[in-house]
Amino acid sequence: MHTYAPKNLKEQFPQLKDLQDLTLSPILEIVFNEWLKQMPDSAVSDIKELPKQDYFSPNSYYHCVVDGKIIQMNVFGRDIDVCDEDESWHMVSEVSFGGDEVASKQLFEKFDDFIGRQRLEELVSLSKRELEKGKTYHLSSEMRDFYLCGAFTQATFRSK
Repeated sequence: MHTYAPKNLKEQFPQLKDLQDLTLSPILEIVFNEWLKQMPDSAVSDIKELPKQDYFSPNSYYHCVVDGKIIQMNVFGRDIDVCDEDESWHMVSEVSFGGDEVASKQLFEKFDDFIGRQRLEELVSLSKRELEKGKTYHLSSEMRDFYLCGAFTQATFRSK
């Protein structure tokens, strides 16, 4: 199984290395949804989201056909609402690819490559717009500072 998690984001974008994993969920959410919109492509002939067994689960599961082999893609969600135990706001925290070793690695590499071609500034901007749709006062202080206040953003991009 191959897994893409916040540590992979930190490797691709060293400016993110000091941020907590939870803070990076909005970027993973945005980039995963953009990648999913572009599927299927030349290597992925079909993709299907599996029905949820538990309506309240933040996780999603997909079957993808890569070079004629079925790959399971598991998308795990995490609650980014740190203020209210009665409410939740889930975003992608990790994506794993399993099944045929060669085909799952190929799909992981396509996802990794897609993320590597993105501009971090654009991902942060899109994440900010998405976060502004919700209760921003329920976010961690680091997440609010990074996406909404620009405190980390300006210094982060200058160090690039």
